[in-house]
Amino acid sequence: MIISYVIKYDHESAPDLAEIKSRVEKVQQLFPLLQARIVDGHTTQPAFELRDPWHPSEIVRERTLSETEDDGDDAALIQCQLQRSQRVDYYTRPAWSVDLIHGAKTSFLGLNTNHVIMDGRGSLRLLAALTQPDGMEGLSTETLGASLYDNTVDIKPTLKTMIPVFWQEIIVPILPVWLQQRVISSTWPGAQPTPLNRDFDVALASLSASTTALLKATAKARGVPTLHPVLQTAYVAASWAVFHKDADELTFVTSAPRSERTPTLGHSAVTSVYVNVLEDKGIARGSHNFWDEAQRLSAHLTDPSTIDTCRRTIGLLAWMPDPTPGKDGITGWDRYFTMRATAAAPFFDSLMVSNLGAMSLPPGATDSLWSQINHPCTLALCGSLFGHNGGLRLTTTFFEGVPATKAEVDRVHRLWEGILTQVATGAGGTFADLAQAVEAE
Repeated sequence: MIISYVIKYDHESAPDLAEIKSRVEKVQQLFPLLQARIVDGHTTQPAFELRDPWHPSEIVRERTLSETEDDGDDAALIQCQLQRSQRVDYYTRPAWSVDLIHGAKTSFLGLNTNHVIMDGRGSLRLLAALTQPDGMEGLSTETLGASLYDNTVDIKPTLKTMIPVFWQEIIVPILPVWLQQRVISSTWPGAQPTPLNRDFDVALASLSASTTALLKATAKARGVPTLHPVLQTAYVAASWAVFHKDADELTFVTSAPRSERTPTLGHSAVTSVYVNVLEDKGIARGSHNFWDEAQRLSAHLTDPSTIDTCRRTIGLLAWMPDPTPGKDGITGWDRYFTMRATAAAPFFDSLMVSNLGAMSLPPGATDSLWSQINHPCTLALCGSLFGHNGGLRLTTTFFEGVPATKAEVDRVHRLWEGILTQVATGAGGTFADLAQAVEAE
């Protein structure tokens, strides 16, 4: 899984190459995992090995957009960044990279990180360390052995969490396809062609800073203390409006990563992965009241039992089939994910709304966005959002035609923007009413 950021600058405010390289050297000294190599990565016993730091020229690249590239097309730019990162051999190269990109109108700084060394919140902190004037403040030298998530948080699975996952993820995918289609759940998108070897695409959406501020105030007045449940409810409502076709209802499994990075537990400030993924499985209907659903989701995502159950589901990763690689060098993990991606219903979840919160734009920056690309079997639509001085930015990555086309995802985004703009002014109503009002504009 690759996490990618792009920051847009005016030409005269573009970051200095020498300064970026200097900071790359400094953060490697602070966080050894940034200079570590992945060894035995294609075996059942992968590990990090600490060696000499990477030379800045191995991490930082500078390039100029070609005449055929448009520096006004942000979606194409971040898609290009993700594609470039997919071609990197992270077993011989650094697991992160920085790009300085110069176009005819603007300049960009891009940061790509491999999820194996850090999560979204960690990579956002690394981005600040590289670009903000005070970004290095408060960071101290760490060891390679910073406390791991599973050593500091109880994620041991229980029988209650194991049985349904074992059935759905181990037994069902090995059944004959005709039988899989009889027993798979009705969760959208259900039976689909395999997304393997499909090209991925990226779509963008945004809300202005003024609409975002108004939305926060309205949400609190409506009994939703944080913004995320409102944003996720709008994403579900928009997806229902696009994909429900002739049915009044769709069942979605929507995931929302939750950072559990805790300094008092010895967690690293930047590197390693400390993420719990909160799931919400429910039926979306056109008759559902938007604010009732946002309130329900807010309560669900903060319920200690939800958090505990999802932690223990994460803990099931330790029970994944992982036999000794065969002559082809393929591990049990590799075989499992390939099997899932070619199953009758290849996707784990319907939607993801991954929210990194808020960041401050660096001096001279005019915009920023982030995105991620997952294994083909994980998510049908992968939404990545955060806020900054200019408002909210949402990207969605997906595999073209499985299960959605670019036109359909663009429509989801237009509805998401329109629904949130309506409810920010205090409007209520059902999913169907709000979607129809947007479509009528």
